[in-house]
Amino acid sequence: MLRQVDQNLASLFRALRDRGLADDTLLVITGDHGEAFGDPHGQRGHGFTAYQEDVNVPLILWNPRLFPGGRRLDTIGGHVDLSATVAEVMGVQPPGTWQGHSMFDPARPQRAYYLASIGEYLFGVREGKWKYTFEATSGREFLTDLTADPDEMKNVAGSEPDLCRKLRHRVAAWVDYEDKFMRSAHD
Repeated sequence: MLRQVDQNLASLFRALRDRGLADDTLLVITGDHGEAFGDPHGQRGHGFTAYQEDVNVPLILWNPRLFPGGRRLDTIGGHVDLSATVAEVMGVQPPGTWQGHSMFDPARPQRAYYLASIGEYLFGVREGKWKYTFEATSGREFLTDLTADPDEMKNVAGSEPDLCRKLRHRVAAWVDYEDKFMRSAHD
């Protein structure tokens, strides 16, 4: 499937270039979730866990004029930041009611929230090098330093109680905010 997607994207890029439309077109390519293939956690599929292979998604902004030569950023963000990012690239001021921040804004927090709800209810936050997950059904928490442990094999929550408390509060505030936001959308 990945090979087929790559081939189709190559065809799309080529068609835009051949028609002289590449410099006037912004392609935004992303996914809705990652995918686990059994390594390193033995999980296959998505939605069951919140490891990096489950929550990492591609985000490609393609326009040869705006991004000549291309570049790769290690910015931490979420889908909530996508609209603001595209608006900035297009030179459009986003409405104040939008959530999220442009991923090109150096002042934005290096933070993204996530959840998984098939099986267990997992809520978490990635902030800088730290990734914190709270398993709501059992009350367990998982903390990892992605710089030292990119495969998320070691839970260091027990040795970082203050950091866990801080990140647990962030997650709780995010869940509360989103609950209120969603309720207000139905009023």
